Amino acid sequence: QALLRDDLKCLLTGMYDEGELLKAPAKAKAIKEADPNAEAVATNCAHILSCMSLTLSITASSMISSRAGSPALQMIQRYGGLSEEVMDSLNGNGIHQLGNVLTISIAAHDSFDSLRLWLEKIDVCAPLKVKIPRLEMPKSQYLSPVTFKSAVRDGTLPNPKFISVHAAVCRVAHMSGAADYIKFVQDKNAEEVHPVHMLPSDFSAALDRRFQLIPAF
Repeated sequence: QALLRDDLKCLLTGMYDEGELLKAPAKAKAIKEADPNAEAVATNCAHILSCMSLTLSITASSMISSRAGSPALQMIQRYGGLSEEVMDSLNGNGIHQLGNVLTISIAAHDSFDSLRLWLEKIDVCAPLKVKIPRLEMPKSQYLSPVTFKSAVRDGTLPNPKFISVHAAVCRVAHMSGAADYIKFVQDKNAEEVHPVHMLPSDFSAALDRRFQLIPAF
């Protein structure tokens, strides 16, 4: 569904999904005739709020709640602008909802999931742009700006609040000390992770401040 909504393209590069074009040579030919510069790449369906970003967010908010006596997800709900109903909708198979997925290239997907690439607005009225803390792939391959438009009628677009929460987690994750924690989580099974004592002490406060900067939509 996401691939159809996204017009068979990676939303970050504008490149077509090569698998779909291989299955439809007539369509591939028409695309190439319309745009000789059109390119194809292997794509994946990426979750905006993935297990990684939610783990970091919930861990940080749990650290705050243990001191303040508030619910563990209160920080995400209040500052991230995500209601309890929306957070509940991400449980189980709900994490695969159209509002929480993007079609992106496999290379970009790895960086996006590992919190090394995110989408961010310069200000409330500005378009989304790709942000990376270091060069993950040639910048010329990324669209600027990145826009969302459904190729199917009434298609649910990526949720801008989810995009903002993902960006906030990415920003804070790259402060000193957090990278080691991210690698630890990635290298372990979920059952083995006991994150609160591993997380840098200033992570939760920094994430708190970053969430407060999320613009209203």
